Amino acid sequence: MMKSTWKVYVLVLITFLVGTSNYVISGILDRIAGALGTSVAAAGQLITVYSLAYAVGTPILMALTAKMDRRKLLLYSLGFFIAANLLTFIFPALVSSLRRESLRR
Repeated sequence: MMKSTWKVYVLVLITFLVGTSNYVISGILDRIAGALGTSVAAAGQLITVYSLAYAVGTPILMALTAKMDRRKLLLYSLGFFIAANLLTFIFPALVSSLRRESLRR
């Protein structure tokens, strides 16, 4: 029984971090808008789009990956996360230009 107790604590921590990420960003939204050189409303729309994509995409991904081995799914997810961060690091101008274009509309 003690072996699986740590898994519950890790799950609670991850749920807390994911759940509070949108609330934390709303507190510093004016600073983010200033750093991006856009209005607070436009920067807020980015948060809204992220939240909606998360809300719609999570159940879909859960349904699509329900029969997949959890270890493989975790490894694929971590690999995708690492690759996306590496691409962001390697091509920062591309990321900033995409961000500018999305805020212009």
